[in-house]
Amino acid sequence: MNQSVEISVALIFKRIGFDWLGPCRNDILFIQRNKEPFYKYFELPGGKINSNEDPLDALKRELSEELGFNESDYSDTELYNTSKPIGVRFFNKITHHYQGLSVAINIFILSIPREYKIFSPEGRTCKFMNPLSNPNKFIESTYRIYRLFEIPTQLFISSDQYNFFSILDSKNNINAIRIRKNSHVTKKYSPNVQKTIEFIKRQDDIYHKQFLPHVHGRKLIIIDDSDTYDSLNFEDKKYIGGLHYNSSQLLKLNKKKLWERESNLQYISASCHNRQEINIANDLNLDFIIVSPVLIDKSDRPKLGWNGFSQLVSEAHMPVLALGGISNTDEDYVRAIESGGHGIAGITKFWNKF
Repeated sequence: MNQSVEISVALIFKRIGFDWLGPCRNDILFIQRNKEPFYKYFELPGGKINSNEDPLDALKRELSEELGFNESDYSDTELYNTSKPIGVRFFNKITHHYQGLSVAINIFILSIPREYKIFSPEGRTCKFMNPLSNPNKFIESTYRIYRLFEIPTQLFISSDQYNFFSILDSKNNINAIRIRKNSHVTKKYSPNVQKTIEFIKRQDDIYHKQFLPHVHGRKLIIIDDSDTYDSLNFEDKKYIGGLHYNSSQLLKLNKKKLWERESNLQYISASCHNRQEINIANDLNLDFIIVSPVLIDKSDRPKLGWNGFSQLVSEAHMPVLALGGISNTDEDYVRAIESGGHGIAGITKFWNKF
């Protein structure tokens, strides 16, 4: 049986003006580990929450020990425009599964002035870095935390009924697309992915860059087939932001091979319909899952309803999107958020509004 522990960590950045652009655009403070496991790997500052200790109080205690931060310097309500040197805001919570250990991670964002003094009373190396472009070694949960910032809240899933290339061309507010692999048109899948890539390349430079993975504000392209991805050349692979697995594929995934073969710049997601599949997704440390069917019955699955969706969300250790009879409306989006979800995904009811 896995041991479990709960920790708090901080994404610490220096205030430049008053804009938090996310970790892909702001260098973040990391501290080098001085003990096993992961000796000399870099990690986010923070540490274990003691019994009966609040996550924020635990973080303040850890940052005092690791970085010399003064607990009286915190503003607990403001990230910017604070009269105190350190602005703080809770961001998210995930659970990451290591070999024999499950770690619940409370993630906070902290802002500090440029001149704020940072030193390690423990003598550990501290650096502001972006792990996506840095050769140093980082513990594996770091990349998953980074990817949290760009997980879509509205995911368009392709449909053979609609020409989504023409829709993409005219509707730049579509920020995330999954190119679904339909079993009836398997032979067309790889050409459709290539067609999407070529479509993106034809756009002007600004629009083109929006599609690249982990560029702030870029459009996200997710595909369903790892073989298609492997067949792409090096340059074309840059346009693919993630891989998605259906529930049958999910049951066969190997955790070690999955993360060895995929880039840390890519999202890995899966479709889930019950607790068993969600537990597997949890163990695999997937970035997000799509839970369905929420509002419509399927031939092999009755609809979950928002209550059923909420129950499954409570079992997930990552963000969850709702699918199945979902419309791209404020009403469905709000219901998904109120039910504990991260956002919504759709096919017919998403595209037919165009």
